[in-house]
Amino acid sequence: GALLHQRGLMNFTVATIKLNELTKDDRISCYRSFSFDAHIEDVFPVLATGASVYIMPEAIRKDPDSMFNFLMEHQITGGGYTTSIAKLMLTDYKLKQRFITCGGEALTNVISDRVQILNVYGPTECTDHISVMKLEKNRKYSTIPIGKPMANGYCFVIDKYNKLVPAGIAGELCYAGPQVGYGYWHLDEKTKEVFGDCPFVDGIRMYHTGDLARYNEEGNIEYLGRIDFQVKLRGFRIELGEVESRASQYKGVKQVIALVKSVGTSQNLCLYFTAETEVDKEALRSFMAETLTEYMVPTVFMQLETMPLTPNGKIDRKKLPEPILEVAEVVAPETETEKKLFAVATEILGFDKFGVTTSLISAGMTSLAAMRFSAAAKQKAGLKVKVADIMKLQTIRAIAANMENGEDLGIVLKAYEKRELYPITENQRG
Repeated sequence: GALLHQRGLMNFTVATIKLNELTKDDRISCYRSFSFDAHIEDVFPVLATGASVYIMPEAIRKDPDSMFNFLMEHQITGGGYTTSIAKLMLTDYKLKQRFITCGGEALTNVISDRVQILNVYGPTECTDHISVMKLEKNRKYSTIPIGKPMANGYCFVIDKYNKLVPAGIAGELCYAGPQVGYGYWHLDEKTKEVFGDCPFVDGIRMYHTGDLARYNEEGNIEYLGRIDFQVKLRGFRIELGEVESRASQYKGVKQVIALVKSVGTSQNLCLYFTAETEVDKEALRSFMAETLTEYMVPTVFMQLETMPLTPNGKIDRKKLPEPILEVAEVVAPETETEKKLFAVATEILGFDKFGVTTSLISAGMTSLAAMRFSAAAKQKAGLKVKVADIMKLQTIRAIAANMENGEDLGIVLKAYEKRELYPITENQRG
């Protein structure tokens, strides 16, 4: 339990009234459960203004059509939702309310046109929202920021040495101000880890959010994901938030989650996504490769009809299906060399749902696995395969052809192609 106080709630209430421009005539929907901290946005500022709160019945909260009818019937003027639900309502329905707030997850692929969209961010420990971004009307954002600090608060981005980092550099997001709570109920050690006095402003407390963020060139904060979602794959550090941000820019893609999961015996970067229509996964892969370095491009793409959600309406990562590596064409080995190499590859990768023309890299062949492949090919099949050839040629067919043709032939062919530099006699050519 997070121990909060009335001073923080008062600051949040007054700031939210001004932010949402609430008046006594507003009719605000309360979609979020009372067990979810974000519900306070739909209750305290509204009642403090003298406006009306319309509590959405539990029975309709998973039925978008019924939710829309509820909003229309009660002439709702505003309200907040988890990001997943907000995007669904914004893209599939013609809402007639003045504003909508989104929070809990990264917001992507929406434009603030008929409805004013506010992207909010905040942990329970800091009495809900600590930053907000009012999207500019009709502006298309490649990355939608979480904006600037709420009134009377500060948002700092720091490195592992608790020093401020320059704009554009990623670091841990910390909040200091009146909304910082006392700590955790009966968890003194945990409280000391993340709560403390602010080293940058005297007399206020600061909370370490554990989230990765940076300030952009416009002075707004960009959310990059949880620090503990930062993963290592093949020795490279990957920020899953950046992978998700790029994928969400692809036309038609609505929701995205990137995870590192096992396929066979290898670890793969997997992208789960929903979209308006069936997406060409190779086209999506190529799109992501335009701006992301090779190791940040997913090898497994899983398109889902809907994302599994937690009771609070956030995407439930634990309930995402096991990844399946899809291969456009499975070509069986033909030559003796191909058969031997294929047997070794299936042992190293831990599965056989691929063919001799499948890229071994896309099937999860890392540089370390390539070393094991090379050693196993020599020990078990008597074949000499260079690690460099595995990573360069990538398919079993190409590797086998290179071995069967031999190095000398390769040298001669290259020389023949450059005959103006390396003249070859008729006898040599023969």
